[in-house]
Amino acid sequence: NCGVRASDGALLCWGRDNAGQSAPPSGAFSSVSAGVYHSCGLKSDGTVACWGRDTYGQATAPAGSFLSVVAGGNEFSCALGSDNQLTCWGRNNNGETEPPAGDFSALAAGFWHACAVYTDNKVACWGSNNFGQQDLPAAYAPGTCSIKLRTGSSCNNSPECASGFCADGVCCESGCDGLCNG
Repeated sequence: NCGVRASDGALLCWGRDNAGQSAPPSGAFSSVSAGVYHSCGLKSDGTVACWGRDTYGQATAPAGSFLSVVAGGNEFSCALGSDNQLTCWGRNNNGETEPPAGDFSALAAGFWHACAVYTDNKVACWGSNNFGQQDLPAAYAPGTCSIKLRTGSSCNNSPECASGFCADGVCCESGCDGLCNG
């Protein structure tokens, strides 16, 4: 476990420390993410620092400027660059260090997989799919609307609406002959 102290940005880590994962570097950080045996943090200057077990390079942070960083659940890490591109490093058992191309706004990682949100709010996942981690609900898959619109919102098609009805360019509770009912 790790956290960023609000008063000065210092990292505080605790818990199991058999691989140095609870011994963070000094400096000012804006965020931190703990993996199984390694952790990574986003320094105040936008660079990434990682520590702990580095068997597969998961604690060897790439150079560059980043917006956020995620230490993967196990032996890999990913970060969102200041250019909105994804970078992943470390062990690549299931494609977890091979993120999709595109512009992204958010990132999260699991044990052997990761997911990210495109700047248009679509979601992409990569890595292991042994438990359906990449099987996104249709509403979140690339090519569909990821945020369901409320009744009364303007729409282009029915899948955009939470109700599933887009009639006459408006989300409605139900539709009939291209017009809103209800």
